[in-house]
This record gives sequence, C-alpha cells and structure tokens, in this order.
Amino acid sequence: VSKLVQRFPAILTLSVEDQLELKLQWLQTRLQLNNKQLCKLIQRRPAICGYSIQDNLEPKLDWLQMKLVLDDASLSKLVQRKPEVFGYSIDTNLQPKLDWLEARFEMKEEEDDEDEFDHDQTPYSPSLCRFVKRLPAVFGYSIEKKLEPTCQWLEMRMELNDRGLQRFILRFPSVLGNNVEENLDPTLSFYESCLGRDVALLLVSKNPTMLSASLQTRLVPRLEQAQKLGMTIDAETMRRMAVDTIERWEASLL
Repeated sequence: VSKLVQRFPAILTLSVEDQLELKLQWLQTRLQLNNKQLCKLIQRRPAICGYSIQDNLEPKLDWLQMKLVLDDASLSKLVQRKPEVFGYSIDTNLQPKLDWLEARFEMKEEEDDEDEFDHDQTPYSPSLCRFVKRLPAVFGYSIEKKLEPTCQWLEMRMELNDRGLQRFILRFPSVLGNNVEENLDPTLSFYESCLGRDVALLLVSKNPTMLSASLQTRLVPRLEQAQKLGMTIDAETMRRMAVDTIERWEASLL
C-alpha cells in the first residue's frame, strides 16, 4: 500500500465508495479480471485509479478494441501487458504510432485474412493488428529515438531491404525493444567473429530470436564450454548456444 501511495499520492484524495470501488468494479468486469489480475494491474499503473471511466478508460478500450480488432480476452491481455496504454493519448500517440508502423513496415492486407477483419471498422491491416497484440509495449517506444534507429540498424547491419525488414519484424517483434548499442550490435558482432559475416547474417536471418541471447550469461560462457570440449563452432552449434534451454545445452555436452 505504501508503494502505491508513493507512486500515486492522489489516491488518498479519492472516495472509496464513490470513486475507487466503482472504478475497480468497472475495470474488473470490462477486462474480465480476477482479483489477483486486478491487483497486479493497479500495482503496475496506480494512476488508473485517477482516470475517468467516461473520458478515458471506456473510450480508450473501445478504440483499441475496434482499431486492432480485438475480442474481449485479447483486449484484456493487451492491457494487462501494457497498462501504461491508459496514459497515452489516442490523437498524439496511439493512432500516429499505428499509422507509422503500418507505413514503415508496409504491412499489406493478406487475402486469406480478409473475412476475419471488418475493414469498415479499422483501416489497419491484419498483420499490424497481430503485431501489436504480440508487442503492446511498442506504444511506449519513441519513433525518433528508438523505433526508426533500430529499423535503420537492422537494414544496414542485417542487409535487409524493405520486404526483408518487414518479415524480420513480423517474426521477431520484440527486437524493437532491444538496445542497439548494448545488445543488438554486440551480439551480432559476436556471431560474426565466431562464424564470419556471411554465415552469421544468414543464421540470424533464419533465427532472429538469436539477437536477444545474452552475451554475458549465455553466449560467452557456452562458447567457452564448447571450446574446452573441442566442439566445432559451426552455425548449428552457435544456434544451439543461443536458443537451447540449460537442460538441452548441458545434455548436448555429455
């Protein structure tokens, strides 16, 4: 409770019966939350308690549900993963962000999914809707400081054209949340130093999640283990170093 008050002191000014209880009941019903999920949501974003149902919570949830073509369960999951979305303006953040993503990655409407989407309801493609469902944190990323620089790095270092960038992002959305200088570039350089540039780029393009592997806690220690055992450090060994669980990796060393 003390942490909640520290993060949102204004909660002490809200009426329990007329404001807090009513709002929490509304959220629990609208988002189909159990008591534990509701508590976690409020702990992550205490300011929700101060938002108006009529002016913020309800119109924002309705907008997200309509524009991203979300059922109630998907909407609830998105908000639980990114409760900060309640603090973002539709006009200056949410809609411009969706417009930018759609244009930057050229997310075209897929014919097979036409029947699943009401295009009178949303101008956005099925690919974009699926992308945001997988990475709701994207609403919190700056276009100028994070999204565009990461895209430019991928295009340059991974030698991706527009279509290649789109495919890479759709397969591995969370790459947009990684830091270029601290994570992406050092990790790719590690693979290049071990395998050579061409082999490394081909391997990572086929297995994009390899870019999220930790150098300090996974890649470097496993490389040292493999070298001590005289293992051949080829593309397949490197892939297993990056993606295998501890159990599978240690079993491969026996």
